[in-house]
Amino acid sequence: MKRLLPVLLLLLACLAWSCNKSFNPDRKGMEQLYQVLEKKFGAGAWYNSIILVHDAAGDDMITVERAADPDKAMQEQWTWFHGFWEQKADIELKCSGVQPRDFLFQLQNGNLQQMGKLAEQALRTLAADPANGRGRLIMAGIERDNPSPEGAHHLAYTIQLRNAAGVRYSYRYDEQGEPLPPAAQP
Repeated sequence: MKRLLPVLLLLLACLAWSCNKSFNPDRKGMEQLYQVLEKKFGAGAWYNSIILVHDAAGDDMITVERAADPDKAMQEQWTWFHGFWEQKADIELKCSGVQPRDFLFQLQNGNLQQMGKLAEQALRTLAADPANGRGRLIMAGIERDNPSPEGAHHLAYTIQLRNAAGVRYSYRYDEQGEPLPPAAQP
């Protein structure tokens, strides 16, 4: 019995460690995020949005809206937490004059690495003011932005930070990393 207790404690510690996963707000962390998404949905998956809610304690959560078929109006919402995926909802798009594919994107050309780069940039911007203290990432997301007047859809990145005093900051960027105006609040 005395030998069994340390083994059980070690197994519990390993289990707890393996369930917690934190993706650092940098390029390496975004590569790890890409691998988790690719393992679940495949390399050519179609997404409407990918949102990483970052918890520095190691309990990050990923919420994904994706389409199994980019030509159909049906999408799924999935959440990853503690290393496990759970489907949360089925979503039916109601759109006229546009194709469901117009709202979707595939991960390619370093989209998530760009998100990590922008998170690092936003953290540096926040840290430039000594009054902010050390900031931390709250959320990083990638989604299709509202269509331009020409009807073109582009990717938009949203980075939310919290400074040492608890004040939230939100940054939005286009595909090239240029700042966008804040998103309209519903």
